[in-house]
Amino acid sequence: MDREMYKDQTGFSWHDPVWLQQNPLTEDTCISYFHGSIFYDNDKDLVYKATKINPNADDQGFRVTKSVKEYNNTLKCVSMYFIIDGIIFQAASLRAVLEERLERASFCLKNAIQSILKNGNHSLKEKVPWGGENQDDDVDYDFLFEESKPKRVEKILTSALNELDDL
Repeated sequence: MDREMYKDQTGFSWHDPVWLQQNPLTEDTCISYFHGSIFYDNDKDLVYKATKINPNADDQGFRVTKSVKEYNNTLKCVSMYFIIDGIIFQAASLRAVLEERLERASFCLKNAIQSILKNGNHSLKEKVPWGGENQDDDVDYDFLFEESKPKRVEKILTSALNELDDL
């Protein structure tokens, strides 16, 4: 099967104002409209299906799924598109969304670690409401702030920062 059908086209959009002036965009005409777009592949193993995004609304929002027929006549969705007010665009893949969120989380985590390394661990003890002294619970907070611990914590944070840079 041609790898073109799996190509990421999330940066593109398409619309045909002439077609839209001559035809109403409905669930029945949606595939005909999609057929003229840059996203349509004329492969006999592909199946396109259009559904309204919100069946109870009068808006022109549609979801088009591009599926491939597999050997046992089952359909496997290979990409999804949205048509909103006549503009067609490809939906991002789950992988792309997760990669973006992981990248954003990594950025925030790196900034937090750099801030801790820059400001030092002494500021942590000052911000503890009980002054870093041991209270009635079982955690020995003084142990966390012994003189030898900040260097070890700094080493761990530096190592974590290097790992994040390698992502």
